[in-house]
Amino acid sequence: MANKNYNDIKLSKYFLKKSRNNEQIPFMTIISKELGISNATVSRYAKKKGYYNFGEMRAKFNRTLDIGYESFDDKNLEKFLRYKRIVIDSSISTHVIRDFLIGRLSFLPSYIEKGINVEEKYNNETLTVFITITGESNKIKTLLENLKNPILIITTNKIKYLCDKENITQIELNNFKPVLINNYDINNSIINIMKWLNDVINIYQLKMENEK
Repeated sequence: MANKNYNDIKLSKYFLKKSRNNEQIPFMTIISKELGISNATVSRYAKKKGYYNFGEMRAKFNRTLDIGYESFDDKNLEKFLRYKRIVIDSSISTHVIRDFLIGRLSFLPSYIEKGINVEEKYNNETLTVFITITGESNKIKTLLENLKNPILIITTNKIKYLCDKENITQIELNNFKPVLINNYDINNSIINIMKWLNDVINIYQLKMENEK
């Protein structure tokens, strides 16, 4: 029986080739026959990538062909995935994004950690990631007062008083900004942020696996 990691790499190369050739992903049974792997393996691969099932992965992939991966705007998030240690935290309302991101980045060789220690000493190989919808979290103020490490803030609303901080980069996802501050709009923002993060990470993971 083929090694699971081998099958994952095989599938990643297959999908990357489809992307580069601007070809649609076929049905699961066709992929299974072409690569000599089981339908269950293809299905598990899709779920590992953050999709509900293979059908969702196939539909999303095929919809993006007109745009193409090369023109996908990752807002330079990819370069931040190269840090040796990544500490991730969030506002209370976005804990679900924090936990999703920690799990989704488990394939990285980096050390991924949850929760910020504001007493931690400076280390330029450690990236602190903080996720917030509006930027109004009290945690951010504590973070700024104590940490000198490189900091990445993912938000839908640019935090103006942070713009002159040399150690802080903001990724502003203003397309996902809630129209109203209510549960419905905030939940939609959370879902869209998670989908965007997953797309960026999928592309980065494909590149990594193709370089092996």
